Amino acid sequence: AGFKNGDTFADIDTAPSINTTAVMSSPVGNYPITLSGGSDNNYDFNLVSANLEITAMSLIPITVTADVQSKVFGASDPLLTYTITSGSLQGSDVLTGSLSRVVGESLGTYAITQGTLDNTKYDITFVSANLEITAVPLIPITVTADAQSKVFGASDPLLTYTITSGSLQGSDVLTGSLSRAVGESVGTYGITQGSLDNPKYDITFVSANLEITAVPLISITVTADAQSKVFGASDPLLTYTITSGSLQGSDVLTGSLSRVVGESLGTYAITQGTLDNAKYDITFVSANLEITAVPLIPITVTADAQSKVFGASDPLLTYTITSGSLQGSDVLTGSLSRAVGESVGTYAITQGSLDNPKYDITFISSDFTIINQSISKISNVNAFTPNGDGVNDFFVIKGLQENFPNFEMTIYTDFGVQVFNYKHHKSKNKAVWWNGENNKGLIVEGVYYYIINYNDQNTKPKKSWIYLLKQ
Repeated sequence: AGFKNGDTFADIDTAPSINTTAVMSSPVGNYPITLSGGSDNNYDFNLVSANLEITAMSLIPITVTADVQSKVFGASDPLLTYTITSGSLQGSDVLTGSLSRVVGESLGTYAITQGTLDNTKYDITFVSANLEITAVPLIPITVTADAQSKVFGASDPLLTYTITSGSLQGSDVLTGSLSRAVGESVGTYGITQGSLDNPKYDITFVSANLEITAVPLISITVTADAQSKVFGASDPLLTYTITSGSLQGSDVLTGSLSRVVGESLGTYAITQGTLDNAKYDITFVSANLEITAVPLIPITVTADAQSKVFGASDPLLTYTITSGSLQGSDVLTGSLSRAVGESVGTYAITQGSLDNPKYDITFISSDFTIINQSISKISNVNAFTPNGDGVNDFFVIKGLQENFPNFEMTIYTDFGVQVFNYKHHKSKNKAVWWNGENNKGLIVEGVYYYIINYNDQNTKPKKSWIYLLKQ
């Protein structure tokens, strides 16, 4: 193995060729190296292949530090520069791309970033910095409003001003206009800066006033004319006379007089109301509007007596015109009323709301009677004949026991001497009725008076009479 007799690779007749699949742009990895061909009269070749290994190149570390930058608000960004503060570029190497910064145009600081700055041969450590956007320094001036005035009712004058400290530069102007406090009454109103401005200037504003002065008023006296109307009629036109001074030229008083509210009989003061003219100082002298009565037509209304059974609804309360009469198609409006209550008894019927303003009504009341439903079932007896014939021998009131089981009856002579008293109880089957005998056991013909107590807590006692007839 190997060369003999001092031969070298150069002495070989035909040297073997060597090849590999790797090229200049091949990535990191192993690539085969192969031998082929070759001959020599003195040597036999044993060709042995091998591998070509491509390894990664080591990156060169450098530190890139961004330079601090600033600009005035509204200006373009400066060029973002940097300094290599550790390591260095080799030979003619350069960093391509450029730095960037956080987006924004408001006042403040914005971080500078590496952006696209790079070189693939270098391991770059990037140190950030800030770009600061600063405010434009404002130019101080003092703007002083000019005092203004106008007469009440006139249009506002132009609000002007003077620059009393500092000055505008070059062709600069203040845009917008001054304003003032709202109002049109006589008085003073502060003048304000309004929209007057220029963003390049720091404006100190000194206010002034616009004064609204009164127009000198012309004095007149307005005297209301006295008026009257009949009750129920429409108001007459409220008129007046100028009794002192006079209106100038074509001037008129606008609006109208008014009066105190009311439609009842009496006097009502006439007031100035809305009568006015802004050019005049009006002294107003009042008068009265008098509402007089319409002569009333006298009638008499008499309520009709009414009744109902306890617990039932009230019947319609009616009436009769018993004196005088209604005229034409006149009617009485409203309705009668009665005293409040639903217990058994009598209640006065009243005029209620029954009325007509054209009439002087004399009202005559009647009774409204509420009858106990049980009372309505009791028969009325005004005579009996205790003669032993078996007919009408006792003073019996039919329905009394059945409807008032705890009744009490007491009977007196016309001199007030008690001749009979009986208290019934619901436990008893049969009531005891008067047989006509007095305290001496005698039957004396004549009129007797009795009282029935119903003892039901609702029905009032009944007082009446009975005639005892001997036949």
